[in-house]
Amino acid sequence: MKGDIHLPWGRFGLTWRTDLDLVRPDGGASERPPRLALEALDCPVASAPLEDLAAGAKHIAIVLPDATRAWQEIPLMVEAVAERLDRARCRNVRWVIGLGQHRPSTEAEKALIMGRFARSGDRVFCHDAAGARDLGKSTSRGTPLIVQPDVADADLVILVGGICYHDLAGFSGGRKAVLPGISSRESIQANHLLGMTSS
Repeated sequence: MKGDIHLPWGRFGLTWRTDLDLVRPDGGASERPPRLALEALDCPVASAPLEDLAAGAKHIAIVLPDATRAWQEIPLMVEAVAERLDRARCRNVRWVIGLGQHRPSTEAEKALIMGRFARSGDRVFCHDAAGARDLGKSTSRGTPLIVQPDVADADLVILVGGICYHDLAGFSGGRKAVLPGISSRESIQANHLLGMTSS
């Protein structure tokens, strides 16, 4: 069969017209994958549920990706985490948009990330690499640990976002929410420099 191939690309798509013979799978349109992040919150592996972890925490920091990761349905995860914090009666939570060295998020981008989120007493703000605090430690490969103070002071840190392939860094998300997400310029540059070395 000849025709168009539609390729998802971020929040949009690209269409490629071809005269080649195409083979299309049977079964019609594929269904959207299950909400795995929400399932993971309800049935965590090797961890207590989020409500239990949050119940004993006095200072909670939640690190969110910036608008360059908006395709990950972050508002859905924000709402799910907020519901669990409500159940644990947690207040005065710090929601930190991890920018790394990206520019600060606009108000429209914050709305895109946070969705309909609203919890009185919580604070939502962008990480500032220049305001990071030196913890006086370094990684096993010599990267200095200089991070956002609100996260360094927290007794519970929650990282929100997907883990996916990254064409330059190998993967995106997960612990990268901390480095480069909420780290200083010095830490980020030292970490990125490791990609230029061989070992």
